[in-house]
Amino acid sequence: MSYAISFVCSCRNDNYGENLLDRVCYFLRSIDRFSLPIEIILVEWNPLDGYESIADVITKWHISVPFRHPIRIITVSKENHERFINKFNYTEGYKSFQEYPSKNIGIRRAKGTYIIQTNPDIFYPIKTIQLIERMIRTERIQNVITCGNPRGKRVDLLEVHHFPSLLSNQDHPDKIKKHIENMEMYLVKYKHIIKGITAYALGDFMLFQREHAVKTKSFKECPIALHHHEQPFVDEFEKLGWPEKPVDGITIYHFDHSRISYEKIDESRKVNPTIVTLEYLQSLVNDDNWGCNDLELSERVITA
Repeated sequence: MSYAISFVCSCRNDNYGENLLDRVCYFLRSIDRFSLPIEIILVEWNPLDGYESIADVITKWHISVPFRHPIRIITVSKENHERFINKFNYTEGYKSFQEYPSKNIGIRRAKGTYIIQTNPDIFYPIKTIQLIERMIRTERIQNVITCGNPRGKRVDLLEVHHFPSLLSNQDHPDKIKKHIENMEMYLVKYKHIIKGITAYALGDFMLFQREHAVKTKSFKECPIALHHHEQPFVDEFEKLGWPEKPVDGITIYHFDHSRISYEKIDESRKVNPTIVTLEYLQSLVNDDNWGCNDLELSERVITA
């Protein structure tokens, strides 16, 4: 089956930033309100021993309160993580979780005409959902890449524990629906829940045609790169005549969180910043196996 939109994000059940699963649940329940046919792709990279897999967690949520749209969970095992890392000759300081190679996996395997590259700590309000659907129905994003800059924006909310927990209401569909409806009310009426605004939302929202990402080979793959992935992605689109086009009215909400990771160290110290510059990433060219096309990855599909 083909879809209008494939949502693509990377995720791992390692409690990154604390209360990770609460953020993921709000994300999934918010985008499950799309009326266009969509698929949701979560790529779990290098699952950790001692943590329940994202696939198992979301399956339980679905059994309690079924999702309307299919969720595909693609897993990169520890062995495949090592195979990916070993393809490169500069791996000192690589991360055990590879965010953008994960997203490349989802983009390469997506079945949607359009892709929204996003993150699982974002809440999509109904007005943004309706705007995106109008854009796609009227083909307003043909041959462009639509991002959140400069008129669209990402709004930082308070941490998710300040909001009602969806996890504690998994057996109560009406309560989950009510909490999502209440969130819409909070966003309009209660300004004290907003922590700050980040205008440039490339890392959290990009909407583009899948076939274009396939032609550009998507995000640059570099196992020691922590930052700068988005601009080279946009640059490759523009080289082929698909410019960035800001859209007024796209607002997404981000649950703020700490930067505490599974590895419990300052990630920025792991990489020599003189090596992984924006210019360095721009100079890289992915091979034909970008998106781990040469690896056999397991997938679970959760459908209504």
